[in-house]
Amino acid sequence: MNTKRFRTKTEFIPKDNLKVDGIWEVGIDIGYSAVKFISPNMVGSFPSYARRVSDDFQYVSEPPESSILYRNDDTGELWLVGEMAQNTMATGDTSDSEASLYGRGRYSSAMFDVISKAGLGMCRMSNEIRNFDENDKMIIQTGLPERYMDDEDELKEALAKDYNFSLKVGKGDWVEHRFSVDIDDIEVMSQPRGTLFSVCIDKFGNFRSEAESYLSSSVLVFDPGFGTLDIFPIKNGFVENGGETFPDLGMKRVLSETARKIRSKYGVNVEVPAMQKYLETGFVKYFNKKTFESGEKPFGKFLDEASREVCEEALSRMSSVFNLIDYNYLIVTGGTGAAWLDQIREKFKASDTLTILNGNQNDNLPFIYNNVRGYYLYRYMKLKR
Repeated sequence: MNTKRFRTKTEFIPKDNLKVDGIWEVGIDIGYSAVKFISPNMVGSFPSYARRVSDDFQYVSEPPESSILYRNDDTGELWLVGEMAQNTMATGDTSDSEASLYGRGRYSSAMFDVISKAGLGMCRMSNEIRNFDENDKMIIQTGLPERYMDDEDELKEALAKDYNFSLKVGKGDWVEHRFSVDIDDIEVMSQPRGTLFSVCIDKFGNFRSEAESYLSSSVLVFDPGFGTLDIFPIKNGFVENGGETFPDLGMKRVLSETARKIRSKYGVNVEVPAMQKYLETGFVKYFNKKTFESGEKPFGKFLDEASREVCEEALSRMSSVFNLIDYNYLIVTGGTGAAWLDQIREKFKASDTLTILNGNQNDNLPFIYNNVRGYYLYRYMKLKR
């Protein structure tokens, strides 16, 4: 099994996105596994992880293009962000608790502060598509799991502040970022609603011809993310009961089950946050303290088993909560949704009443951008009006 496809991506893709004159719109999804973002000139993502390093930190060799170095220009603190930070983690590293990384109360943490600033800073970078205009007003559209929308004010307060930091990306120079964000310039929507808008709106910012059918029919948005599974039901154009969020059915659960299988078979303890670096190769290292034997063991089989088991449980949970005969479309979205798509299609291959739709059907972007693309297009249409 190719475990690498389960690793959180780091990529910065120049892209000419829709723009309103005088506005620099930012769509950002500060997820548990990745920060995904879209601006008028870019789409990108990096792992939601950061580590404090010494103030005199320097790369030993030339940094890869995926590297992000953050500097707090008020205090001088340096942080490694994203993939490079993950790669510093040891097998059994427990220095960052799962609660601090994946809990709902993470908005006040230093790590959340760093990764959110890094994401907003990336959105303000100039590139070959378009230069960032300091005179443009920055507007932020973001989102939360459906059942976590009560955290809206806390998220806004975490983002509304004066910013004074610098970023060094890859081999580039340090870029300073000095700006302020007003709380009135931030809007929050439910994540599955972002996918719905992404499916309904084309690249020109117009509703597709099929949008009326989707919005007036009965639709389920199936959004398994890293920390949660969100299912967002729409029947005949009306949102039903605000949807459901299951906090135990996402990629975090898949990786946790994989770690349990590795521990049982090989006696190697791998914490979930440290799992990302091992997904790159598909092997975990072991060392026997008595015999001094060491080596590497493959775990792709365990990951495949865990993914299939959790997907099956998620589909079973969905069918027990929602009467699927009442729905016309099932929209599959999110990075975990992409990993489960073949299994989902196989599960429903005998169904003549439920059509499976990919959440990225209006774009060739990976599934991880479905929600944030919907955020951006929704806010663009609102700004145009």
